[in-house]
Amino acid sequence: MQEAIEDSIGQNSDGGQPSDGEVDYDYWGRMPGWTMSEAAALFLGHDPDRMDSTENRQHEPGSLGWKYKRLHRMLERACEMEKLSDPEVPRVLLEWAENNKIDTPPMLVEKMRAVVDVRNWRRRYSAMKKERDELRAERDALAEELKRVKDEELDTRERATLLKMILPWLKRSSSLTPPQAAAMQFR
Repeated sequence: MQEAIEDSIGQNSDGGQPSDGEVDYDYWGRMPGWTMSEAAALFLGHDPDRMDSTENRQHEPGSLGWKYKRLHRMLERACEMEKLSDPEVPRVLLEWAENNKIDTPPMLVEKMRAVVDVRNWRRRYSAMKKERDELRAERDALAEELKRVKDEELDTRERATLLKMILPWLKRSSSLTPPQAAAMQFR
């Protein structure tokens, strides 16, 4: 019965997957997010479902396993440095790969360009909220610095005001002449 259904749909027995060695770029192009291990496999032109990412053996330099481990390490490091997140939007990953001069399969890029981008407003809101909070913290720090500077200037103003109040009082209470009073004002 299962075979009849698969034949009528036109799929092979592995659920519509391409033959060995091929990547189902249509499937991965529609995926809303890729993990770093999936992205590493796709950037190397291999199907992530067929890659053994848990394998912990040494690989010959230049082999697929060696390239995969190095690329996966780069992606993980970008996540640690908050340049990427795990999972990440495929367009962001492709842009990151382009900026880091990582070759990507042309078919993968083509399928990604064909997919309509749906904006994640929650993520954008969170990013903007974080930026706003950082700007507010910077503004508050600058306001504190300005207040500290103004407070130091107020001490000078208060001293000048006090001198202005004392000088007329001294004039009245003593016999200072105007040139002597002017000299007192500049001290």
